[in-house]
Parts: sequence; C-alpha cells; structure tokens
Amino acid sequence: MINRHYSIFVIIIFLAACEKPVTYTIEGEESQHILFQDLEIIALPYKIDKIVPLETTGNNFLSDNLKVKLTPDFIFVFDEEIRDAVHQFDHSGQYLGEIISTGDGPGKVSRIYDFTVSEKGVELLVGRGSYSEVVVVAIADKKIIETLQLDVIGFSFEKNNDYYYVYSSYNYPLAEYRVSKIDLEGNTIVGFLKNDYSGKMVPMIERNLYGMDETVFLVESFNNRIYELTDEQLTCKFILDFGSYNFPTDLLDRK
Repeated sequence: MINRHYSIFVIIIFLAACEKPVTYTIEGEESQHILFQDLEIIALPYKIDKIVPLETTGNNFLSDNLKVKLTPDFIFVFDEEIRDAVHQFDHSGQYLGEIISTGDGPGKVSRIYDFTVSEKGVELLVGRGSYSEVVVVAIADKKIIETLQLDVIGFSFEKNNDYYYVYSSYNYPLAEYRVSKIDLEGNTIVGFLKNDYSGKMVPMIERNLYGMDETVFLVESFNNRIYELTDEQLTCKFILDFGSYNFPTDLLDRK
C-alpha cells in the first residue's frame, strides 16, 4: 500500500519533468502519452516552508499511510491502514480528538473507506454491507447531522460541484460501473467505465480519486490511464507507458 503511494508521487514528479509528452487522439479525445524510458528527471524548485508535528496520544497512534485534508482552521487525518477514525488537529499540531470512529454504538459508523471535508463538515464514505452511505459529521460538535444511502458500493470518493464521484472497483456484482456520479440526494446520474469483470478477484480497496481544486482525477490498479472527471464526462488525460513493466492487456480476462 505504501509503495503504491510512492509510485503515484514518482508519477507526478515524472510528469512535471516531461517537457514535451507525446499527444495522441484516442476516441476523439487528446491524451498525453508518457514514455517513462524517455523521461529526464530534473530538479524542481520545491522547498519545505513549514513542518507541523502532530501530537501523539494514546488514542491516535498513526501509520505512515495517511490521507490528510486541510481547512483554514484544522487538519484532518485518516489512517488508511487502520481505518478506525478521522482525527482532528489544529494548525499547531495539537490533537483535538476524533471527529468520528468506527463501532456499534450511537454516533459511530460501521466502516470508514474514505473521507473529505466540505462546507457541511467532514463527509465519510461508509460501508454497510450491500450498500454504502455518505455520513456527514459537524465539525463544531462532532455529531452526525446527515446520512445518505447510495445505490452502489464504493471504496473511494470525492465531492466536487455538488456531486459525489464514487469508485466501486472492478468486481461486477458490486456495481454496473467502476465510477458513478451521484447527486446530493443519492441518485446516480451517470456511470463511467463499464464494469464487465466477473471473476473471483477480491475488489481493490485503495485511494482512487484525488480532488485538486475544482478537478477530480481517477487512477486505477491494472490501468495505465489517468482520467479527469468533469461535470459532463470522464476524459483520459495521460497514458503511462512503463515498457516491459506494463500490465498485460488480457490480465483481467485470465482464469
């Protein structure tokens, strides 16, 4: 899991280092074809402006596989290895407690797969067995203020322009499409990437959707394409060519 995120970081560095990627038109869309063997690593003028040491207590021992969201007042941290709580810190690193945690009692959720922060509060993608829920927790008093049932099972999500983008992985029985665009009432508006895999592979549970300003990007295991999700469509923005390290095109069809 940790190595996967390092790989994504390396991809970002390589994309920045590639001055003139090859552009192809595939199915009417332009995509940049990145050949890793032809890329030149260059020094980038990035520097560390500030380091915030997060306070450690008996309630928040964290791994190094973390999802972090920042607001003007707080830092929210979700441990993607343990998946038991979303933790809250102030900008000095002082620990302010759990926003919510997993469990069976009142004010608890069954299983946290992902989270984001919006004007409503902290929004969580929660697994409920045969379906998923979006659970909204108010930051001020850390109470659940809204629960929205979805008609798909999701493992990663982002919110953008009043829509949820939910990733359901490759396993067909879970969802007709690997990505669903869902409105704030829980209605599926459109699906992307037809989910035609019906083998016995366990669904991949990983971070697939990345929100950056007003854009959401999608990355997948076993897929060398990076997609951009907009209000209207899903667009392939980059095709990553790892040469002899590419996944076989028939990998998911093998028995």
